[in-house]
This record gives sequence, structure tokens and C-alpha cells, in this order.
Amino acid sequence: MIQESITHQCARCGSERLVRNGHDYKGAQKYHCKACGRYGTLKSQVGYPTTVRLQVQRAVIERMSLRGIERVWGISRQTVARWIAQRGQALEPLATTLVPAQSAEVLELDEVWSFVGKKAEDWWLWVALCRRTRQDLSLIIGANALGPVACICGNASPLIIRGRHR
Repeated sequence: MIQESITHQCARCGSERLVRNGHDYKGAQKYHCKACGRYGTLKSQVGYPTTVRLQVQRAVIERMSLRGIERVWGISRQTVARWIAQRGQALEPLATTLVPAQSAEVLELDEVWSFVGKKAEDWWLWVALCRRTRQDLSLIIGANALGPVACICGNASPLIIRGRHR
């Protein structure tokens, strides 16, 4: 029978006096150097490959949840959130990316209703979208009333109103 002997060296001092010392949270073997006292893994992961980052970015664009990404790729939600924030910082300002309106634009008005705090506090979210460009033109958060709807339909400029509309 052929046996191979693998010797490991400490990354700090180069000593071969290593003993196994449990596993980290990812399951990698941890070691303790008897010469210098260093604890850690031998080959710790330093970042993720570009291919994995691109796959995760595509999954985010396709609206996959952060928890789903964590389950599929084994990447922390906080890491994915940091990647999203970094990508957002690299984008151009929104004002420079808006497409000019055309005379025959079709606007879509979507609404979402939910309770806030207690059942007596029902709030609505109205969003106006341009069908051609899929840009958010207007957003209003408030109580159920026709005021916000009329405000959205009458004004297609970017608008954010927070508060109750009664």
C-alpha cells in the first residue's frame, strides 16, 4: 500500500509543529502552531471568484431573495448586501439616466395596501410606472384616499410624499 505524507507549515513562522485544533464555521480544519502560538486555517478563503460574484449579481437582478442566495451559493446575506451597495455606489446618478418622456406614454398605476402597527392604521403605497421605460415616476405613501391617485395622475414628475392624505 502506498501512503502519502503531507506536511503543513505555519503561515507566520514556517514551523511544521502544527496540531489540529477543531474546525471553523465553514467546516475547514483549524490548526495551532506550537512554535509561535498562531491559531487558524491553513488555506483560508480570501474573497469569492468573479464568476460566483457575477452569478449572484444576476440572481439579485432576477429578484432572488437574499436568503435564497445564501442557501444556494453559501454566501452570507451581509456579503451579498455589501456587493449590492458597492454596485449601487458605482452607478451613475439617477437624474442622468432618466429617459425623456414621449407624448403618448402609457403610465401604469400600482397600489399596495397593508396594516402598519395595528389594524386601525391601514396604509397604502401608490406607484406610477412608465410602461415603455419601466421607470418609477411617482411614489406616494399614505392613507386610503383619492387625493394621492389624482396627484399621481396629474403629475408625472418624480414625487415623494410621506404622510396621511385624508
